[in-house]
Formats: sequence, C-alpha cells, structure tokens
Amino acid sequence: MKVLAYLSLPLFFLLWSQQSFAQAPPKVVTDTLSVSGVCGMCQARIQEAALYVPGVKLAEWDKKTHQLRVVYKRKRTNKEAICQTIAEAGHDNEGAKAPDAVYAELPGCCRYRDGVESH
Repeated sequence: MKVLAYLSLPLFFLLWSQQSFAQAPPKVVTDTLSVSGVCGMCQARIQEAALYVPGVKLAEWDKKTHQLRVVYKRKRTNKEAICQTIAEAGHDNEGAKAPDAVYAELPGCCRYRDGVESH
C-alpha cells in the first residue's frame, strides 16, 4: 500500500506541473479594424472615440487604408465594444453601422457615405 502511495505522489506532481506550463492568453490585444472616414477631422474623431473606451491604450487610424490599429486590455473591453463606440461617434466600421441621425451631424467634409473624396 505504501508503494502505491509513493508512486502516486510523483505522478500527481508530474500532472500538476504540466498545467502550469500552459500559456495564458495575452493580457493586451492588438487588433485592426476597418473604419470609414475621409479626413483629418475623421481621424481625430475615430481615435478619440476608440480611446474613450475603458481599457483601450492606443488607437491609430490610417486615412489612406481606413484601418484602425487598436491596443486594448482583454479583461476591460472587447472588439465589439470598440466598434460600437466608434459607430456612435458617426463612423461605419466592420462591427457596427453609425446611426443615420449621428451621421447627419458630421461636418460636410466628413460625409464619407455621400461620396466625399479622401482629403
């Protein structure tokens, strides 16, 4: 009986130690989102909206590619919340469409749905 106990103890520690080597998901996530916009004012509005979300640490929107690079803490927010906040600021994106009433409040130079060229 003691032999069984002595053999099971190392086996227990061996199995337990394997779990400690499993990688935890990263605490900070970098994601890229497609966000509609045409000018520098759009860029400022998009970045400010993204940074308004708790947990977002960095937001950089490229006017030429319409790509927003966002860095955020996984425990505090998620991609869907960021997309929704940007849409509420008036910019369509891959996760949410801006409400028409909010879009109508954008300055004329920022009306990307109306065919305004990037400037």
